[in-house]
Amino acid sequence: MGDLIYLDNAATTYPKPEAVYDFMNEFYRKNGVNPGRSGYDKTLECEELVFSTRKSLTEFFNGTNPYYLTFSYNASDSLNMIIQGMLRNGDHVITSNVEHNSVLRPLYHKMHDGEIDVTYIPFDDHGYIDPDDVRKAFRRNT
Repeated sequence: MGDLIYLDNAATTYPKPEAVYDFMNEFYRKNGVNPGRSGYDKTLECEELVFSTRKSLTEFFNGTNPYYLTFSYNASDSLNMIIQGMLRNGDHVITSNVEHNSVLRPLYHKMHDGEIDVTYIPFDDHGYIDPDDVRKAFRRNT
C-alpha cells in the first residue's frame, strides 16, 4: 500500500503529532482510572484533574460556571445533545438541507414525532441562502 492521503480532518486529525501519542500514553498509564466512580486517592486526583480542566475551558470560552461545561465525543455528539436538550414541544426551527446530518437527523426525528415544526430554507446553485428567506421564516415560537 502506498502513502496514505487522509482527507477527513473534519472528523479527526490523523495521524496525530507524536507529542499527542506520547502524552496520551503517559496520561493513561498514570491516570487510567474512572473519575467520579469511587473515592480512592487516584480517582479523586483524576476528578480534580477533570474539574480543573473544566474550569480552564470555562474561562477560555468566557463562561460563567464550570458546571455548565459539558464534555462530549465530538461535534456531532455535541450538536445532538444541544438539539435534544434545547428544543421543546411546539418549537419551530429554521434550517436548510445543506446543514450537516448531525443537525438534520435529530430535527427530522423530532419533526416526524410531531414535537417540532421545521422550515427548510432553499439554497441556490452555489449553496447560498437568501437572508430574507430566513427572516420571513421566523415565527413567534422559532
